[in-house]
Amino acid sequence: MLSIVIPVCNEQDNVARLYHRIVKAVPDHLPFEVIFVDDGSEDSTFQMLGGLCAESGNVRCLRLSRNFGHQAALTAGLEYAKGDVVISMDGDLQHPPEIIPSMVKLWEGGADIVQVLRKDSSREGLIKTVTSQWYYRIARFMGIHLPNNASDYRLMSRIALDALLSCKENVRFVRGLVFWIGYNTAYIEVEMPLRDRGKTKYGFMAMLRFAGASMVGFSTFPLRLFSYFGITCLFLSAGYFLYAVAKYLEGESVRGWTSIIMLELIILSVQLISIGILGEYISAIFSEVKRRPVYLIKETISSRDRIA
Repeated sequence: MLSIVIPVCNEQDNVARLYHRIVKAVPDHLPFEVIFVDDGSEDSTFQMLGGLCAESGNVRCLRLSRNFGHQAALTAGLEYAKGDVVISMDGDLQHPPEIIPSMVKLWEGGADIVQVLRKDSSREGLIKTVTSQWYYRIARFMGIHLPNNASDYRLMSRIALDALLSCKENVRFVRGLVFWIGYNTAYIEVEMPLRDRGKTKYGFMAMLRFAGASMVGFSTFPLRLFSYFGITCLFLSAGYFLYAVAKYLEGESVRGWTSIIMLELIILSVQLISIGILGEYISAIFSEVKRRPVYLIKETISSRDRIA
């Protein structure tokens, strides 16, 4: 059986259209279920999903108690999926369901993970394109191996999904975890359409937090970088100290007050930045040791029952 997991938040205009396109796209020989995860929608998304459950026998809806974020909602859907193979996709119609048969074919050919890549990200705007390109460059430099233009549109076999779900961290970056677990991966490059209804949930600040979480969760390079910088400053300071002593013994007065102040300001700025990076790691540790649940379910709807 195929499970299709779709996190949604304020997507009342898209959920029904997406579901009907999925029904047309899924191969006839493959039984399937669609799991919508309502991540604290404030519009009528949940009511629309209730209507889909009433008219279709293969739809389930999980309603979270509040907005926990896309990664938490995605995790909830993956944990509730029963299929032998699971597809995760967004609910904004930017992940075309029409390529599902191609993904299933690659899985039947032996792939445990089928990852969809955006074919042309320039259509999303100059700022988002440039920031995305630089993010992947920096991530690779820091040792985080992600293919360019990767998305959360992917297929996973049950063995790969179970491996993913065995990772229990609270600060989740599912995209990074998928590539961390390994397994046989195939890729499909797709030109994804632009959103035509609703508003994006990933503004600049949300994307910045997402990038920060990925780097803190998968790389200790920033910590090592400032350790190296501290060692370099130590040797430079020692050299400057010897130079100052030599000038003092020669009887020359010490000059360069402005340059000293500038140097102190630079070092102070670097110290504050390094403390901030250290704080990000401590914050991640703090979130992990509390062991709070990644999400909380408020209500579950299927075609057979309604549990408050």
